[in-house]
Amino acid sequence: MNRSNVQYGRDDSATTKTQTPQTAFLIFALTATQVATALHPTRPAVQTACHAAYYLEDIATNAQNLVTAAITNAQKANIEAAKLLAVANSKAGAEALAARILGLTMLGSATQVLDTIKRKLDIINAGTTAAAELAGQMLAVQELETTAIESSKYVAAASAYTNGNNIQAKPKVTPNQHGSCMQTGGQRQAHEGEAEAQAAGKHNLVLFALKPVNLPTKAANNDLTLCGSSGGTPGTDTVDSHPCTNAQNTNIALKGGKIFTNQKIKITRQHGAAHENYGQSTASGAVPTPQTIAKSTAAIAKLEEAAADIGTLSATLDIKTLITAADLRQRLAKAIDGENAKYSDQETKTKVDNLLKEVIGDNGEEVKNTVGKSVDELTPPKAAVDGNGDRQLKTITNPKELADAAIYYTVRHFVEEQEEKKKKQAGSSCPTKADKASEPPKSADECKKHTTSEACKKEKGCDFDEKKPDGERCFPKVETEKKDEKSFSSNLRVSVSQVFIIFMGW
Repeated sequence: MNRSNVQYGRDDSATTKTQTPQTAFLIFALTATQVATALHPTRPAVQTACHAAYYLEDIATNAQNLVTAAITNAQKANIEAAKLLAVANSKAGAEALAARILGLTMLGSATQVLDTIKRKLDIINAGTTAAAELAGQMLAVQELETTAIESSKYVAAASAYTNGNNIQAKPKVTPNQHGSCMQTGGQRQAHEGEAEAQAAGKHNLVLFALKPVNLPTKAANNDLTLCGSSGGTPGTDTVDSHPCTNAQNTNIALKGGKIFTNQKIKITRQHGAAHENYGQSTASGAVPTPQTIAKSTAAIAKLEEAAADIGTLSATLDIKTLITAADLRQRLAKAIDGENAKYSDQETKTKVDNLLKEVIGDNGEEVKNTVGKSVDELTPPKAAVDGNGDRQLKTITNPKELADAAIYYTVRHFVEEQEEKKKKQAGSSCPTKADKASEPPKSADECKKHTTSEACKKEKGCDFDEKKPDGERCFPKVETEKKDEKSFSSNLRVSVSQVFIIFMGW
């Protein structure tokens, strides 16, 4: 937003500062910062070396702020992830899986931010240092621009070249009494004017360099010129108080003046790979030199690219965006159907979609009503975190306490599983019909000796049929258990809920 006729000191740089709003877990942001404009401030036109210093200092400060913001937001993502993992270990089934996936995805996003910062840190530091150094040179330019030669007192021409009377050029500097570019002891000189945004597709830097002044024409009373006078009092008057007169040589003196002037330099860098660096300074014979400026601006150009990379990492981690992202779907596909699986395969796609449907519901509301609610309402007991055990998970931000809560629920989950296994083992230790030793089958001879139904049935393993001929009415009993001829694979039914259990260890 442009501001007309405003004043910018160093502390009012119109720097874009990113603030992450307080949001619910379901919409957690890593702050979408527009780094191209955040790195370069929006200020009025640069008209002095002080203004140039302010602008460069803003670049250095903004670079530091970008890194700080990214690290801060990564830390927030880690905190949210820890809460989700605590919920995952306190729940079971679809809710546990959803919380685990969200937590791991947030951890991945945070790690990506930190990894990128680590890889770009040398470039960021070099660019920040270059901007700060160049800003320091602009402050020096502002002060040294006052360097001058004082006007000397008149000396009688007859003795002007005698030791003790020689005319000397006395240099002087008039530094700002409050400090470089300072208006008062605690306030910098204002940067006034209408704010100017960077032109689309390019960045501009306006700098100033010191160069020697051009000498004026050779004439009486001109700066940096030795001239004569018939009326100036030797030892008392100067050219400033008693001007020289042309063609007079009774008394002579040196007219002082500034020895430096500044040259405004504007250099531009176009966006795009074909324009890696800023243009060259054309201020030859000036300080800072074109070579010095080129070295600093090359580092600043790399800083701009690094800052842009950091900015592309930021994204709103909306629940549906997170859990239905293409990358996540592909990872789920491999988890379900193996390392060579592809989500694009229809059979695998159906499995993944069914899984996601049960995890998030048709429109994500199910996760809001389960995982989101658990994050808001879960209250770790005193055994998990310090305090009285009355703090809800959503209010805890201390990383160690969140880790303690996650550990507590992980251990409790394991202990409960072990106890359940012991119960099942204890229940299965009681002998069943299948466990009892069965009687050996009776032979035909053992059974046929019985001729009556009563006697036959008393013989375990024998059966009686009065319709059969004598001698065959009592016969060995035949087992008629039905066998299922269907294969294991055709009988196997794996529901999506069962798949969740598989993913619990993912």
